[in-house]
Amino acid sequence: MSIASVVSLEISPDNSKDYMQNDIRTDCDRRRVSTMKRSMRNRAALTSLVITASLAASSLVGASANSVSTAPRTTGITGGAFGSVVVGVTSSLHNSLVPLQTTIGARRTQILNYLMNSVTYTDISYAYTVFITAAQEKNVVLAALTSLPDSTVLAIKIDSATLIHGTNFALSGNCVGADGLTTPSCTIGATFTPTTGGPLTDGVNVAITSTQGFSDISSAVGTQLTTQIGLTGYLLNFAMGIVGPFVHTSVDAAISTSIS
Repeated sequence: MSIASVVSLEISPDNSKDYMQNDIRTDCDRRRVSTMKRSMRNRAALTSLVITASLAASSLVGASANSVSTAPRTTGITGGAFGSVVVGVTSSLHNSLVPLQTTIGARRTQILNYLMNSVTYTDISYAYTVFITAAQEKNVVLAALTSLPDSTVLAIKIDSATLIHGTNFALSGNCVGADGLTTPSCTIGATFTPTTGGPLTDGVNVAITSTQGFSDISSAVGTQLTTQIGLTGYLLNFAMGIVGPFVHTSVDAAISTSIS
């Protein structure tokens, strides 16, 4: 028997049809898995969003660089720059009040600007068919946030606040663990203890989770998907599984950026 006859496979017309159907089902399954993975990645981002607020540079003030250092102005810290501090000596504490509750009316401009200029929208497909284009997704999201009443309450919980380097600055306060559902604001403090002369900077990583307001946003998104694109039933639920987490993450980022 030749090698060719061993590996050859004869397919009847009926069998050929079955193989083609299996291939189509397999491709559709792959597409659904790919789309579900995107949705899962978006959902995972909801609890691990990190926003970085860097401290702006400032010039050295006062005595020689080998004995005195100047801390730059810190974003949101009351009192402006730390000023000149002797190397090895800790500055006075600078406190800042951080709001944990806000409203759509108070943050709408910042949120819409973020959604228009800092977010990448993509086509959404099902079984190789695009049923929401990137442009439609953007229009839906913007219309949803525009339609919400000014009084819609948004609240966040601060999961962590850490310095990127932590060598010359220290954070304190009661913000980590504070939740806007139970308290309207928290206090974060910073001190400056230079280890060397010259202008010194650091950055703050803040991880947050939205705890109030997303149900209203999600409902508004669903309404716009039906109104603008005509989605109902299964396709509406499918789209919400992708667009919903995407909007949640984006709004979290917009609020965090404006607060920082």
